[in-house]
Amino acid sequence: MLEIFSFFRVPLQISLASFLSYWVASICPYWLAGEPTQMAALWAVISSVIVVQESLSETEEAVTIRFMGSLIGSIMALIFFVLLPIHAVSIACFVFVTAAFCTIVKFKKHMRLACITFVLLLLIHEISPSQPIWYFALWRLFDSVIGSVVAFLVVRGFLWCRI
Repeated sequence: MLEIFSFFRVPLQISLASFLSYWVASICPYWLAGEPTQMAALWAVISSVIVVQESLSETEEAVTIRFMGSLIGSIMALIFFVLLPIHAVSIACFVFVTAAFCTIVKFKKHMRLACITFVLLLLIHEISPSQPIWYFALWRLFDSVIGSVVAFLVVRGFLWCRI
């Protein structure tokens, strides 16, 4: 029985982390800021799925990559929004700037997540321009932290079933 459980350890961790991230994000007082809890839960679950890895050390690295990639992407989106209009060419150019920045500061593992966060924040703002972009950046970063912390705790809690 324990062998089957151990064999499905990572799928179980992903499932539990997804459930708990959704639950935690759903009970956070997002409604105070007018933030839909479904959107928060979506990003928290995505973060938890990204962060759960085979080992605790790989999960710790994924937490760092998730947080720093999201932070860099958020900052780049804020800079972009101040400097340039949202257009396919300007976004492509700034994706290059974001990736180049990650390369220069030796955050190559964070590059893709930074670029994804950058583009998503711009597009979310484009779809719903009623809120300032810093608002979306702050909440998405918070959602990522929820999912990442929950995933880390789930993986940490499953250490006893290593065979």
